[in-house]
Amino acid sequence: MTKSEEIAIIREFARRLGPDSYFGPVLAEQIWEIEQDITNDIYPSANLARAKADCAEIKREADEQAALVIARANNEAQAIIANAHQQAATAVSLARRELQRAIACLE
Repeated sequence: MTKSEEIAIIREFARRLGPDSYFGPVLAEQIWEIEQDITNDIYPSANLARAKADCAEIKREADEQAALVIARANNEAQAIIANAHQQAATAVSLARRELQRAIACLE
C-alpha cells in the first residue's frame, strides 16, 4: 500500500466517523499532522512519546512556577500580617497615651 492510499483511507475514515462521533473530531483535528508524518516517514509512536514527554516537562515547569508563586504569596501575606499587627500595636499605644492624658486632665 502506498502512502497516498493510506492517507486516502484515513481521510475516508475520518469523514465516515463524522463530527458527531467520539473519535471523528479528534481525527479530523489531527489529520494534517498524520498526513505529514506519513509523508515524512515519521512513525506515530515517536510523536506520541515526544508529546507525552513535552507534556510532562510543561507540567513540571508549571508546578515549579506555581510553587514559587505560592511561596511568594505566603511571604507577602506574612509581611502584610506582621505590618498590620505592628500598626495595631502602635494605634493601641497611641490610644493609651491619649487616654492617660485625658485622665490626667480630669484629675
